[in-house]
Amino acid sequence: MIKNIAITFISIFIFTISCTVKEYRKVVIPYSINNRSDLMSWKLKGIIDSAFRMESDAFRDFIVLSNTVEGESAYDLGYVLTQIIYMIGEDEFLKTINNLTNDEKAILISFINVGLEYGDNDYDNIQDNKRIEDEFPLIQQKLIKK
Repeated sequence: MIKNIAITFISIFIFTISCTVKEYRKVVIPYSINNRSDLMSWKLKGIIDSAFRMESDAFRDFIVLSNTVEGESAYDLGYVLTQIIYMIGEDEFLKTINNLTNDEKAILISFINVGLEYGDNDYDNIQDNKRIEDEFPLIQQKLIKK
């Protein structure tokens, strides 16, 4: 009986830890990404580091990584992207992606849109439902064709 209770308690504890939100360099990395694989976590941390160093391939690597996810993980990658943009600023983001193709930029815009809509960029535990034209008007102006 005590053994079963202990096993149940340990299982609940491990499940709770595995589903928690983690953070890397003040960027919240949701559980759907953390739970995918150590390799993905490692790649995402490298992308975050590259983005903060303003390396031109950071967001191209983000696009490559995004090709390996679907569903909730894709939405959560958008949330990670918007957090990075808030931290580095629109100007630096635009400079960093200047050498990307229009198709690559369109992919990033899609991720920004879902990151703003479904992410919790103000960290109040509620989906934001924000819009790119309100949050990132410079990105909107420079990258979205009317």
